[in-house]
Amino acid sequence: MNGFILLGCFALVFVASRQHTWARARVAVAGVWLFTVLTLIATLIHIDIFRMDSVCLLLQRLCRWGLAVDLSTALVGILIQS
Repeated sequence: MNGFILLGCFALVFVASRQHTWARARVAVAGVWLFTVLTLIATLIHIDIFRMDSVCLLLQRLCRWGLAVDLSTALVGILIQS
């Protein structure tokens, strides 16, 4: 389910990126930022479920990469909105 929401966010951002004025494109920023912040909150609440200490190096890197993407997107969203 989460993957479909991310795909929808990608489509929304892609359409917004094709707009010529910021006034028409900024609608997508708030929605994607809100989704990212809510995902980040859920991730931090349930951080013990993720396999940050797995013996599989790939799982470790994927978990850390996903957390880094959520954190950086939330921070960039705050900077864009202000």
